[in-house]
Amino acid sequence: MMETAAITIVGIVVISFTKCLMQRLFYLDGFLRVCAWCRKIGRDGEWSSLEDYFDRGFDIQTSHGMCPECLGKFAEEIEQAA
Repeated sequence: MMETAAITIVGIVVISFTKCLMQRLFYLDGFLRVCAWCRKIGRDGEWSSLEDYFDRGFDIQTSHGMCPECLGKFAEEIEQAA
């Protein structure tokens, strides 16, 4: 009876640990890989531009713009250069 209880406890620990590992795997699988240098998106073994990824993956058009923070930095650089 003690052996059965010990095996059951070990089984519960192993199943709990496996469940935690599987949750972590699915969590990490949800990340989008982006190249730190060229900003291409890596998916299914191929790398494509951000625009191509959104065009193929989501059927939406992309456009370029500038966020307010970058616009402020760019304006400062222009003022310093002038």
